[in-house]
Amino acid sequence: MNKVLIAGGTGLIGRHLTQKLLDSGYTVHILTRSKRQSTDDNLHYFVWDIDKTFIDSQAFDGVKFVINLAGSGIGAQRWTESYKKVILQSRVDSTRLLFEHLKSSNVSIDKYIAASAIGYYGTTTADRIFTEEDLPGHDFLAEVTQAWEKEAFLFETIGVKTVLMRTGVVFDRFGGAFPKISKPIQSRIGAVLGSGQQMIPWIHIDDMVHAYVFMLEQDLAGIYNIVAPNPVNNKVLTQTIAKILNRTIWLPRIPGFVLKLILGEQAVLALEGCAVSSEKLSRAGFSFKYPQLEEALQDLLNQH
Repeated sequence: MNKVLIAGGTGLIGRHLTQKLLDSGYTVHILTRSKRQSTDDNLHYFVWDIDKTFIDSQAFDGVKFVINLAGSGIGAQRWTESYKKVILQSRVDSTRLLFEHLKSSNVSIDKYIAASAIGYYGTTTADRIFTEEDLPGHDFLAEVTQAWEKEAFLFETIGVKTVLMRTGVVFDRFGGAFPKISKPIQSRIGAVLGSGQQMIPWIHIDDMVHAYVFMLEQDLAGIYNIVAPNPVNNKVLTQTIAKILNRTIWLPRIPGFVLKLILGEQAVLALEGCAVSSEKLSRAGFSFKYPQLEEALQDLLNQH
């Protein structure tokens, strides 16, 4: 069975994707910053050090696909100037290290699949739906994503088919942004943020993982928006979560200036958002398990 190398395999998406690939019969190699042991014969860990530009060359033995999910979390901490550099360089440097290793070695892979983000279009609330053909935005996340994608497309220069996954807000019950949204509502202290009109191009974690496997197994290349086909705004999301949890939203909207005081520039993640089309992904033959918000939330909120 084919071998897959995952960089960033210990993060939210990486953990779910690794299990899905193992369940599907793949052998998975994961790059980590410290040595780990595996009890699964089809799962192997290999050390890499981005700062020292080191990768254990055995990580690529027999590998046909490379998936790069590496990058410091955009919501992990306040956006100081130093952390903004970390957000950028963690993505650019990890991609460049993988590229340089493949370029200088005799390793030949069939496909490189890279995480990207809908932040490419700019973190703004607009009365339109963005597609893969649209031009980039001009804010911090747009600049990060452009630099990230520029590095990823270097793989095409060495004859490797390349896929970029412009990912929306991944909904998982236990990790990422979703618990930060749902837990206050469950505790009866949730509220609509800002205007409430900012769009949230979400995707259920199961569909996110399925999309990566789909890209592995289909003869596809290029850029794809990885979002559910039915985005909603913050107000609708808040009200739908409250409905499923049988909670009442009694607090008034939280003004944008309050979030800006607390979060600084990072508040843009909560206060702005655009609608993004997944039509290209659907035309390629991908079928969503959770195309509608309410059924996705029912699954996430009713897990035990």
